[in-house]
Amino acid sequence: MKRDAITHFTRIPQSVCVPWDSPFGDLTLVSRPAPALLGTIIGSVAGRAIARRLRRIMKRGGCGPLRHGVENRGLITMHANGRAIALLMALFVATMVIEDMRPTKAMPPFAQAYGMHCEVCHSIVPALNAFGRSVQRSGYATLDASTIHRADPLWIGVSPFYDTHNPAQPHQVQLGNLALHAVGFIGKDLTFHAQQWIWQADQPGGTDTLWLSYNNILHREGHLFVGKIEPPAPSPFSQWFDLAGFAAPSITVGEHAYQFSNNAWGTKLVYVHRWFTAEAGYLGPSGNLNTATDFATADTDKRFQWRVLDSVGPKRMPESMNDMPMPKSMGAKPMLGSEGYKPLEVGLYGGSGVFQASDGLLDRYHAEAAYAEMDPQAGLPGAFVVYQRGYDSHPGAGLAATASQGFSAELYEPVAQDHAMLALRYEYSDAGLGASLHQGNVDLAVLVSHHVSAPVVNAWIVNLEATLMERATPGWRGQLWYVTTIGPLRH
Repeated sequence: MKRDAITHFTRIPQSVCVPWDSPFGDLTLVSRPAPALLGTIIGSVAGRAIARRLRRIMKRGGCGPLRHGVENRGLITMHANGRAIALLMALFVATMVIEDMRPTKAMPPFAQAYGMHCEVCHSIVPALNAFGRSVQRSGYATLDASTIHRADPLWIGVSPFYDTHNPAQPHQVQLGNLALHAVGFIGKDLTFHAQQWIWQADQPGGTDTLWLSYNNILHREGHLFVGKIEPPAPSPFSQWFDLAGFAAPSITVGEHAYQFSNNAWGTKLVYVHRWFTAEAGYLGPSGNLNTATDFATADTDKRFQWRVLDSVGPKRMPESMNDMPMPKSMGAKPMLGSEGYKPLEVGLYGGSGVFQASDGLLDRYHAEAAYAEMDPQAGLPGAFVVYQRGYDSHPGAGLAATASQGFSAELYEPVAQDHAMLALRYEYSDAGLGASLHQGNVDLAVLVSHHVSAPVVNAWIVNLEATLMERATPGWRGQLWYVTTIGPLRH
């Protein structure tokens, strides 16, 4: 796909979808996407059932004239129909993509429940701004349970992908990855998040995320997570718009690949007091559900991981909320917390663990890191910087103890009236074994369109990345990501 075919947009007359029973009364948002993608018939009963439900959802989302001066901020408005969605699902479900740290997380049910723009929590989907990061750290407990209960917790994500450096299928579009997600509350004290790949790498998919959090601890400032959880680490390690993961937290030293950015089975306790957060967890296997209790196996990388952070700078509220009334159903508890957010986050993270090398000896390792993240503001680009130092006592057979270090720095700037994000990243890593590596990438993420209404929330996101690595040929990657809820808002 040519770049100008992805990044060229045509503005058409504005339109919005009919109002629904939203906490914000008349507030309506739009942008109905429907690229005409063709495919084969879905070859599974489950796939056909999903397609039938998607057809019903899309038929509910009628549109009407623009009201109350609500601006259509989508870049393309196209009228979807059930057949296009069914064919889209058919095209994606029978294909594969490379397993990589690509953007595959957002929370459409939250946008549906509140009837709000994605920009409230995201700099660009799925990257979180400071406001969204505060919601993430609390395990979503800063949201209002009664409001979230109105939305169906299930949603679907599909994403064709292209990577010139993919050894299995270089220079080929891999139309695949179908994931089923669930997110929300159980009662008012428990929150959950699940992501299960239905189809991944041309085979049945694995479990990406599966956690439950109890949030009524330490005057509701404590959150106890259990399951396959995100580790105590900066938010960009788990929710970011670049197609490549960060080098520092996943540096490989001899036989040992650090797992500081990877979801793993275990537990963590998070304490959030206004803008200060401290969290610590014990993590082990990172496989599917059948490995959840596999902590006793000698070759399982088991670790204790921690993070502390604080936010500084002037207190702000998300721009998208400035003129929005707070829902009456919230009572004394505001929509996402009354404290607002501060745009600059600084913190430390680290961990220590045990890894068994191929010769049967144990590598006792530890690493510590400092980082800072600032949202784009006042004409300045956003920035994320991290520096990590580590030590491995026995990184592999025949290898002596060594110290490692990794550095990542990224600048990112909103463009196209905040519908896109352009980023430049530089990384350096040194495993301490005689070789170092310099690499970088340029990324463009585009929120092509998004639609928020009571019947359905959906969005199209395009991610493009050019990669430059020392001692390797340049390459590029691309991803088209579609997300949709699969249930209407309950009244």
